Amino acid sequence: MKNKCGNNDLNLIINNLILNVNNLQNLGLYRGKMGIILFFYHYAQYSKNIIYEDFANELIDELCDELTTQLPITFDDGLCGIGWGLEYLINNNFIAGDSNEILREFDLKIMEINVKRISDLSFDTGLAGIVYYVYSRLIAAKSKAKKVRPFDLLYLTELYNSVLELKDQIKDKFSIQIFDKYEKCLKNDLVKNEILSLPDFLYNNNLVSLNDLKSVPLGIKNGITGLGLKLIKQ
Repeated sequence: MKNKCGNNDLNLIINNLILNVNNLQNLGLYRGKMGIILFFYHYAQYSKNIIYEDFANELIDELCDELTTQLPITFDDGLCGIGWGLEYLINNNFIAGDSNEILREFDLKIMEINVKRISDLSFDTGLAGIVYYVYSRLIAAKSKAKKVRPFDLLYLTELYNSVLELKDQIKDKFSIQIFDKYEKCLKNDLVKNEILSLPDFLYNNNLVSLNDLKSVPLGIKNGITGLGLKLIKQ
């Protein structure tokens, strides 16, 4: 099948991912199966070929079988990133399900973390990534008929207070935007009809060449999955 990008890169990416994804031990969003699952759902939509949707469905079944709350809570390759990925797929109608049920154990595990004592403020491994996950879950909860809040009020308040206290120390532009959105959400309940979208950093990837696929990581983070998403978005 000829792809719409006018080159062979997507075909190379797809073939390489299909051949190697089952050897990947990492379940995470940046360097693992969650990111590859996102790619295949998007590519199925892009190519209008149900074969790739079926493949993504198989991968997500495997992911759910392998998931454990013993993973770190980080956004890059931990619970926040995987949970965000699942919420994104549900919120954008790629898969069906009640995210409050699917992610309940994730939410409980994340609420165990004392946000007042987190020293890492980064998006990938620290507080900003947690805030983004929580905010994304609140968006989804608002869109549901029953509007069940996925986190208790004490946790949301403590996270809000941490955001207020620490946001001036955040330098990353995207993290600043997330802190501001969360602050407005908790202060004024300003989450209405928002659909989760792919953040630019998931496909604005530094990888520019596929000349030596054996040396290129599979995942989104400067890997072939991220390049695949970038080609689809172009």
